[in-house]
Amino acid sequence: MCYDKAPLRIWCGLRVSCIAWVGSMQLQFAILADAAQVLPGGKFVIMGGGVQVLNAPSFPAMNPALALIVRLSVNSEEVEQQHMLRLELLSPDGTNLFSEIEDKPIAAQRQQTPAVDIPPAYTVVINLPALVFPTEGKYQLRLFVDGQELGNAVPLYLQLQPSVQEIEGAEA
Repeated sequence: MCYDKAPLRIWCGLRVSCIAWVGSMQLQFAILADAAQVLPGGKFVIMGGGVQVLNAPSFPAMNPALALIVRLSVNSEEVEQQHMLRLELLSPDGTNLFSEIEDKPIAAQRQQTPAVDIPPAYTVVINLPALVFPTEGKYQLRLFVDGQELGNAVPLYLQLQPSVQEIEGAEA
């Protein structure tokens, strides 16, 4: 569910969506990347961020790794409460490719009081296993917290890799 409150950028390319709430939890952003790691203090490192299209020589196609980076802000009463995070990857025909992946517990950590009023937040990196994409088309990553969908699906497009002849023909 997505509610019209204020604009939010879901960073997968330059997609813009509306703000997303579950209870008092707010999705600040979601970024799809080749790899990522969370650092102390809520910082993160991204390699190959902004993944939106994957090219494959044929289908089914395997992609060795992807990571989804999300930041969720909460109110101060929810700090240190555990929530359950789940991710779905829907194929173009609506099949969930992550049906075997279990919910992941997350909890925001109490931080030192900053000089400015910054709400507590979860910064989570979900490292996805090697994925087999059965066909080309539009896939959708959907994020759930405590069983409720948070925000709009992050699109991921799979397409056949252009041949060398097609690339050279386009340049001529």
